[in-house]
Amino acid sequence: MADNGRGTAPHLASALLGLQSGAQFLEVHYPGGAQAMQATLGGQTQMMVETYNVVAGNVQGGRMRILASMGDRVEPGLEAFPLASKTVPGAVAHGWFAVIAKKGVDAQVLAKLNKDMNEALLLPEVVAKSRELGTYPRPGTPEQLARYIAEDRKTWQDVLDKLNIKPE
Repeated sequence: MADNGRGTAPHLASALLGLQSGAQFLEVHYPGGAQAMQATLGGQTQMMVETYNVVAGNVQGGRMRILASMGDRVEPGLEAFPLASKTVPGAVAHGWFAVIAKKGVDAQVLAKLNKDMNEALLLPEVVAKSRELGTYPRPGTPEQLARYIAEDRKTWQDVLDKLNIKPE
């Protein structure tokens, strides 16, 4: 299983897949995603976990095949790819970005910022560009984000603990 380095998101996602499925992968850590992809394309490794935008060109060119998506839902335009979690419960891994303010910012300011950001994320040109880049905006509330961060942190802390990975 190729990845772009020990402790990176693709490494941890492949580790999660192994932990949830009971499969054991021989991990091969490369210095970057390009090297991991070349190793997979060249047959030095048999598979990799990587974000769609990194592999899209090779998938569309017929050089790679997506076996499953590790998302938590099927995204528009990616309906052809089954969810890993349908076969391997709990095999969900995806990256995210959020706009976060420091503690103590006025509630009205946060509410206005949240409203404006949610509206911007739904603009057709933002949605189109996001999909082109392999990302899918999910507007929400600060409370939803806080719950998501807490759940995500627990998931990855469990993986790190099981793999005995410590900060370096």
